[in-house]
Amino acid sequence: MKLSQSKRYQDDLKKFTNAINLIEDSNIKMKWSSVLSDFKNQVSIIDSIHSSYDPGKIDPSAARENVEKLAELRKKLDQLVKDTKLNQT
Repeated sequence: MKLSQSKRYQDDLKKFTNAINLIEDSNIKMKWSSVLSDFKNQVSIIDSIHSSYDPGKIDPSAARENVEKLAELRKKLDQLVKDTKLNQT
């Protein structure tokens, strides 16, 4: 299964998109939309790395970099979700 098809990714995408939609300041919203776009791009790259027909051609160090970048972006976006929930109360 591709990472982009996983339930966690789909749930995260909805959660992150909803949090960004709650932002009123257009400059801040644009910044977070860019972070979300980077998140989607990393998932797409990881999917393409793992869809290789020749498993011997996968460069583990390159894949690791993408996984680490994805984790970094997820952490930032998770903090945004927390912050938006705090601001709503």
